[in-house]
Amino acid sequence: MLRASALSNSISGLGVTNAVVWIHFAVESNINCLKSLKALLQDPLGYLNLSWDFNNKIEGFICNFLGIECWHPHESKVLNIKLSDLGLKGPFPRSVANCTSLT
Repeated sequence: MLRASALSNSISGLGVTNAVVWIHFAVESNINCLKSLKALLQDPLGYLNLSWDFNNKIEGFICNFLGIECWHPHESKVLNIKLSDLGLKGPFPRSVANCTSLT
């Protein structure tokens, strides 16, 4: 019985580990999506340069970026991107596909 319990705990632990890895991947994917958007789009009025600072590493920091709405304010999972009226120029970036939490 003890071995079955230990095996069950090990399997449960793997599930939690996999979930943590997936969440970390989703967060990094969303951050990389926004980094590539900033790099690819021309921002003649400097809105993204003023607001989008990737040096902050606190969870949810991208949720404070201009034009970014997250699922939860302390979780770096992008729900919506609203960049109209910012004077941005350039082709629609394919890298937006890396924002895996977009609706």
